[in-house]
Amino acid sequence: MNLKLIACSIFQRELCAALAATPHTVDVEFIELGDHDKPDQLRAFLQDHIDNPHAAHSQNKPRAYEAILLAYGICGNAATGLRARDIPLVIPRAHDCATLLLGSREAFIEHFGENPSHPFGCVGYFERGFNNCQGEGSGRPVSDPEYMKMVAEYGEENARYVWETMRPPVVDHRALFITTPPTRGHPSEAAFQAMAGNEGLVYEEIRGSTRFLDALINGPWDPVDFLTVPPGHKIKSVYDQTLVMIAEPEE
Repeated sequence: MNLKLIACSIFQRELCAALAATPHTVDVEFIELGDHDKPDQLRAFLQDHIDNPHAAHSQNKPRAYEAILLAYGICGNAATGLRARDIPLVIPRAHDCATLLLGSREAFIEHFGENPSHPFGCVGYFERGFNNCQGEGSGRPVSDPEYMKMVAEYGEENARYVWETMRPPVVDHRALFITTPPTRGHPSEAAFQAMAGNEGLVYEEIRGSTRFLDALINGPWDPVDFLTVPPGHKIKSVYDQTLVMIAEPEE
């Protein structure tokens, strides 16, 4: 199959491992973190890449893609409203990246069910400057480059509000770090663990899985785990732990 993959960059290591082994021909665009706290902007950005799937690839004869794969979850409703034009979209039935790194919705409920907004770290976050490690009451992580960028753009008061809304303080004294087989033992694990100690948190490694990401690349796309959006349809969130999202016809 000829496929196009549009992926969040935090999955780069896991997806590169899957791409090296897949029998399919997959053209890839990794989208850097940056607009996850601005879902409308991220949605518009992703839609532009969906509408122009060949723009990033210099091909004399553009490939005829059979599907566009999205390595995203609903992600703060950023995926809600995304439209399939002439090519079907395939997206995991997941609320956020934690589910994709854990390998199933069941694993997410097991680890995050009582506190689905609990911040966590992973190699992809850490190496891009998103440490997601803060103790109760830490509030304003003045050393975090993402926070400082928000301060510069929105001002101190607004930046603090957005930060605390998107990353609620840790209240159970755990610093969670999700590892997957391709990233286990990466130096950022030890660095995150040291930061957790400095924040007075108890480091906890959660062993994740690439099952979701591997299946996205290789198929088949079981409707239990993936939504396939036909041309002329868009993604609608349904806010439950099973379906997560459905496809509905465009108006």
